[in-house]
Formats: sequence, structure tokens, C-alpha cells
Amino acid sequence: MSPNAEHRDVRRPIDTDERGQAMPIVVMLGLVLLLAVGIAVDIGSWYNRASDIQRAADVAALAGAQVRGTGGTEAEAAAEVRAVLAANGIDVSSPELVIQISQPLGNDVNVAITDGTVPMYFAGIVLDDVQVSRESTATVGGCLGSCETPFVLQPPVTRIPVNSQGDGFTPTLAGNEVYTLNHHTDSWNDNAWWAKELVCVDLVTEAMCEGYPQAVDGVTADYTQVSHYIPEQQIWFTVQKYTNSRTRTELGFECHDMATNTSCGRFVKRVWNYGPRADSRWDRYTWGSQAKIVGDRIFMIDGEVSILCHDMRTDSNCAGYPKEPAQWQHIENRELVTGRTNWPKEPDVELHDGKLYFSYSTEQGDYLMCFDPAIDNACSTFNNAARFHNNWASSHPHIFISTDSNGTPNGICLNARENEIPCVGFNGNSSFNRNDIRANYPFSWSTHELRHGHLAFFGGYRYDTTTCIDLRDGSNCGEIQDNHRPYGYTKLPEIECFIGLGHNSIFFTFTTTMDPCPTGKGATRLFPCDCANGGVFWGTAEVDQAFIDQFDTFVIEILDPNGNVVLGPLDLVQSGGTIDLTDISPNIPYLDIRFEAEVPLGQVWDEKYTSTLTVTERPTLRN
Repeated sequence: MSPNAEHRDVRRPIDTDERGQAMPIVVMLGLVLLLAVGIAVDIGSWYNRASDIQRAADVAALAGAQVRGTGGTEAEAAAEVRAVLAANGIDVSSPELVIQISQPLGNDVNVAITDGTVPMYFAGIVLDDVQVSRESTATVGGCLGSCETPFVLQPPVTRIPVNSQGDGFTPTLAGNEVYTLNHHTDSWNDNAWWAKELVCVDLVTEAMCEGYPQAVDGVTADYTQVSHYIPEQQIWFTVQKYTNSRTRTELGFECHDMATNTSCGRFVKRVWNYGPRADSRWDRYTWGSQAKIVGDRIFMIDGEVSILCHDMRTDSNCAGYPKEPAQWQHIENRELVTGRTNWPKEPDVELHDGKLYFSYSTEQGDYLMCFDPAIDNACSTFNNAARFHNNWASSHPHIFISTDSNGTPNGICLNARENEIPCVGFNGNSSFNRNDIRANYPFSWSTHELRHGHLAFFGGYRYDTTTCIDLRDGSNCGEIQDNHRPYGYTKLPEIECFIGLGHNSIFFTFTTTMDPCPTGKGATRLFPCDCANGGVFWGTAEVDQAFIDQFDTFVIEILDPNGNVVLGPLDLVQSGGTIDLTDISPNIPYLDIRFEAEVPLGQVWDEKYTSTLTVTERPTLRN
């Protein structure tokens, strides 16, 4: 075919009848598609409405349960439910809404909402109406009500001057105050030397308590120590009084009232009258051990192997005392008491498992004895006193509790000689020695020890040293060498920080690693609220903003009784002082707050702060 040839159109003409038949099909498909899209929109709307109703029901049920958990009535809980529903977009006055509030069991609150006005954009073509219903149940446990548990944040202790002359200090902690008793003043004339002073130091202000020191007319042995009788808030101690140019000795107990800062009595238990003797201050010096409180009675042993006892409830002598058990009568040598020397000297005492263990030193030997206040007699398994050595060994027969390799107490030991430390089991029968301890510490003229678990801290004021001994194996676990001439120690509560006090009359602090307690670090303990059914529950602690504002940082960690961190580190400066403990398990009986605070340069934190743990049981949704 030539290029110029005419083309022929071979396309078929459109059939107008076919076109008319397709149009209805397209329209019908479009309507179906439009209806499907509309129903999908409606379903999405229904789900959104259901979600809104469910959230409102959940919040309202929790609010109602909260009211019930804090002691509110059913009517008050229902009113709170309606108020919370209204605040969350539910028109509680709408006749199209069915709202049912029930409290079927205990502190449960059930909220059921049915909405019959759910909008329908296209579903109404095929449906008459649609209702959306949702419900929620919240509950609290058996602890109705809330409580506030106080806790105290107090400044850490540093070096505190005691401002009292003399020696023999062993600190005893009583609340935020530390009480000590000095043995004598630094003046060695016959009149002033016998005087001693009761000292009180406030750990919060780090200063002497108002009205202290207070003079006490008498003297005690070098191992001066006081006891805290908690029920009456009293301080008790041994006192010896010498009268008539020291031809008369009175031995007994003295009481000090912490509230009034005055003496609440001096109770003489033994009296010795002597004839003329050579002019020596030791001639009439009859010793007594330090005083130990067991229950509501206080005990000591005197120089004639007799137990003295005072009933602090009745302020009277214990019935049947002084008491010298028959098992001990072979120990006493009265010539030593009434003769020229002052032996026996300074019996020591330890309290363990309700029993009193005493040392007793004579020129015939050193003894360990056990007295059981429960039976008012020598311990039944300790029928005879354990005797060590064949002659007098020490003027300071110091005793301490030993432990086995697991750290469990296993006996009482006597430090009376330079070359050995004999020990006897608590049953009075088995004996052993702790020369492993002797090898790691020069015990000459050692003073009261403080035992903390398997660690013991010993003072040696002739060596100006505080020594840590691991009682499990007798090893030396550290030393502090200073000029404090330590006499004794106590422990701060809820923190691994110890206070020592010695002849230079300054409190010093140290940790288990024998380092000074860090400035700015401390601890306090929190307790939950107690439920009426015996359970406990936690809440939120709020530290006042005015207190927090004085710090650059105040970082805390919350630890459970096993030492596990359950919250923190948390800087209260950043959190605004809020400590949320609501997720803490109610099975945890207490929590320790450890803190480290930093104040701006040139400022001092010197006042304790008391706050509260506000606890309200938090409601939960039932499944």
C-alpha cells in the first residue's frame, strides 16, 4: 500500500443500550461502599465513646474506693464518684445515661455506665439504636483511714567538746542526747579529786545540754558508765560516797531525771565502817561494778561478792538483796576488803541474754561469775565461778563477749594478763582462749568495748588508740590513733557511725572502716502505718520546701531491712521534697533513709528537722 492510501476506521460503534445497563450497577456499588465507610466511622465513634466511658468509670471507681479507704460513708463515696464522672466528661444528669454505683463487698466500689445516645452517622439505616456499656470496680484493703508517721532528719555528728574535766567517760545514747559520767576531776587534792560530773550533750545542736555538767557527790571506778531507764526517762549509775574522813563507805545507785535535769534519788545499798587507817586515799576505797538494767531492776556486784539490786518501779530495795550466792562464798576474802590494799578492784560486767556476767579480781586469782536475775541466783549452769590464774593479775579485769567463726556469741572472755585471754562458754563449762585477739591488740589497761555484730571496738587509753577486732578470727580490722585516750563508745541509731569519748573530753566519730563519719551524711528510719487487721501500708513523705531550700543538694537512698536500695538516689532539692513510697511492698516493716547533704559555702545545718510520712492506702482496680 502506498503511503498516500486512505485509512479505513475499523472501530465498532458504542452500544447505547449497554451503557444504560452499567449505570445502576455502579451506583449500587457506590452506595454499598459509602454505607461501609459510614458504618466504619460509626464503629470507631462507638469505640471512642466506650473508651471515654471506661476511663471515666475507672477514675471514678478509684476515687470512690479512696473515700471508703479513708473512712468515708457509702453516700460520700457515691457523691465522689458522680463528681469525678462529671469532671471527666460524663453528664450525670442526662436522662440518656444510666449510671449505677454500687458497693457490693467491703470497700469495693463498682461504677457501671450505659450510654443510649451514641451517635450514628450511617448505621441508623440498618440499626434502630446502639448502646455502649462499661463498668469498673476498685477496691482498697482492710486498712480504713490514714495516718502520719513522724521521722527526723538531724545533722550528722562531728567533733563535739564535752567541757568536763576528768576521765572515765563512756557515752550512753538516750534519744538525741548522750549522757556520760566522769570518774574524777583533774585536780588530785583530797577534796576535789573525788568529785565527778554528769555530762549531757545534745547531738542535734552539738553542744552541752542546758544546765550541764552537773556535779555528783561521790566517785566511781575508772570504767564509769550510765544506764538509760527508758520507761521513766531516767539515767542511773553506781555511786560511792566516803564520809567521816573516809572511815565510812556508802555504795549504791543514783538516779537522774532527764525531764527536770535533777537528781531523783540516791539509794545506798551497802555501808562499811572502818577504824583508823594510814592516811591514804585508797584505804577506804570499796569498789562496785557498773550498773546494769534488767527489766525494771538495776544490778551491780560489790567488793564482797554480793549482788546489789534496786527496783526502779517502786524506788525500793529488791526483796532478798544484797544477795551472795552460796556458790561464790569461796571467792571472798574479807581481809582484802578491810585491809590496806584496795583489791578486789573494779569488777567489770557484761549483759547477755538476760544474764549478768561479772569479773572479780583478788590476790588469789581472777574470776568470772554469772548471775541470773530471772531466778535471783547464780546461773543454774554456772554453778561455780570460773577461776583463772593463781594470783592477782590485773587491777582492771576487763571482760568482753566472744563470737565463733560465724559471728555468733559463744562465751565471755577475761582480759587480765598480758599473755593470754581465757574464756568460758555461756554454760560455764566449756573453756577456750582468744589469744588470737591478744596477738592483734595490746590489751593493757583497755576499757569498755562496743560490740557491733562480729566487730568489737576496744579502747586503750594508755595507747591513745581505738582498735577494731573481728571477733570471728581475732584479726585487727583497723585502728584510730589520736590523743583522745578513749574510754568507751556508743552507736548512733540507724547509721554505721560510732561515738567515742575519752580523757580529752571530746566526742569523736568513726565508721566500721575506722574513718571519721563523713560530714553531711546521716540516716533515719521510716515506719509505715499499722492496719487494724495487723497489716501495714506505705504512702508519701513530704519534706518541707523551706527546709530543702537551705541545701545545694540533699540526696537520699531508701533501703529495705536487707540493705537493698528500693528508691533512689533521689535529690530532694530537685523533687521538691516529695518521697513517693506508695509502691513499696506492705511486707517491708521499715525503711532506712540514707542521706548526703551539701549546704552552701559558709552555712551550717545545725537544727534537726521533723517531718511526717503521710500514709493513705491507695485503691486498685479489680481485674
